[in-house]
Amino acid sequence: MARRHHGALSAGAGSPRMLRSRLTALSLAGEGGLRHGVWMIGDCDGIMRRYFGKRFPCGVALALGLMAPGLALAAESAPVTSPRVTAVLLSSRDAVVPGERFKVALVQKLAPHWHTYWRNPGDSGEPTQIKWDLPAGAAAGEIQWPTPKAIRVDPLVNFGFEGTVLLPLEITVPSDAKPGETFALKAEATWLVCEKICIPEEGSFSLDLPISAASAVDEAATARIDGAVAALPKPAAFRGKLRDDAGKLVLDLPGLPAGAADLRFFPLSDTLIEHAADQPFTAGDKPSLTLTRSGAFKLAEPETSGVLTFSEAGTQRAMTLLADVDPALMVTEGASAPATPPAVVRIPMPVEGADLTLWAALAFAFAGGLILNLMPCVLPVLFIKALGFAQLAHRSRSEVREQGLLFLGGVLLTFMILAGAVIALGSLGSSVGWGFQLQSPPLVIALAVVMVLIGLNLLGAFEIGTSVTGLGDGLASRGGRLGAFMTGVLAVVVATPCTAPFMGAAMGYAVTQPPVVALSVFLA
Repeated sequence: MARRHHGALSAGAGSPRMLRSRLTALSLAGEGGLRHGVWMIGDCDGIMRRYFGKRFPCGVALALGLMAPGLALAAESAPVTSPRVTAVLLSSRDAVVPGERFKVALVQKLAPHWHTYWRNPGDSGEPTQIKWDLPAGAAAGEIQWPTPKAIRVDPLVNFGFEGTVLLPLEITVPSDAKPGETFALKAEATWLVCEKICIPEEGSFSLDLPISAASAVDEAATARIDGAVAALPKPAAFRGKLRDDAGKLVLDLPGLPAGAADLRFFPLSDTLIEHAADQPFTAGDKPSLTLTRSGAFKLAEPETSGVLTFSEAGTQRAMTLLADVDPALMVTEGASAPATPPAVVRIPMPVEGADLTLWAALAFAFAGGLILNLMPCVLPVLFIKALGFAQLAHRSRSEVREQGLLFLGGVLLTFMILAGAVIALGSLGSSVGWGFQLQSPPLVIALAVVMVLIGLNLLGAFEIGTSVTGLGDGLASRGGRLGAFMTGVLAVVVATPCTAPFMGAAMGYAVTQPPVVALSVFLA
């Protein structure tokens, strides 16, 4: 259950910590609390006599409680913890008044080497999201995003945060709220936390703040939140301009301070630039950044925006930048930009085999095919075909040759079909994260169930697919032209699991090449 103060967690009703909480509660209660002042004084007297003797001036203690609301601990939710993140919802108010606007912040304390994500996560990731459940008439503003940093996880570059990050926003209390009631803050937050692997996490947060005639400011919490707000990127005093220069994007920065260095531009759009590429800076009278155009580049608006970070005289600075877009860079009339960013995470395809030449890839593919003939996946099928050739020993050479060519045709046709499927999927899903789906809990659970069922099947608990297996074996084992052709098809199908150890580089090369080159590698 959410707590309003740390003191609410103390065990004994008569402990000094509980005394402090009760004194604080009285100071926050306003008129409603004063109506119960007699109970508080009596309770205070009993506690003080127990711990400090009979002559303790309880009235002095009560006055301190009324005059020093700063003694209260910050109003924050119960923490949501994992080995990677400790998150709490922090409020700048211990009590609120009707119609008041005040600040809260989702605080994430990250374990070393782990990071969460900015609103544009870069090459991979997902930003933190908060879904609010507030009383009628209340409203929550948007997250005010801190300055991101570029986090390299080779070969990717992500935009996010490390260490402790505060995500501030504003809450508005309903104007018709009544003193004496409670303003309930409830939120569901989700975030992705990553090191070398990424783990989606979520948490439920709640805060019950008393509604009173006078607002009670929590000085410590306000200082933390105001510090985070003060560190937010400030609007730039100038506008940039984004233009094309021989295929590169150039961001002109006409008002940049003369001593600026170590510049980096973080665009809000995730389809503007290649996030992992360097951003060379040109100083002088016309300072500019050279950016690498994204493979999914698309601009439909006459301006773009982002955060520009740089150092000036050893001090790190950040500003939000609006830049006018050269009309030549905008999409053609009638085209439209996607309404929302894609839901998938974009992770580049593996670059295994990227250094291969075409002839080297063909050689690797051909050698891998020869080696596969000795693998357990393929060898039994070849025995079937060898037996068929032995049965044809007494027939003419032309018939034996025909059987061999049909077997080869089955192999080549099946490889062409597989190659076409891979090329089609690659062209349709070039921005789909390879393997990132395995971080989806429902899919992981489904795969775990499938693996258990496969294990039970191998142990003989039940049999599935015997009719399909019998059909394939029957087609491959029968004689004649169809049998020879289907034996070639069956050899390719059963060989597929064995390709990775021997033809990984050639396959990696093929899926990154134009369709004609990819088909050549598959057919080799």
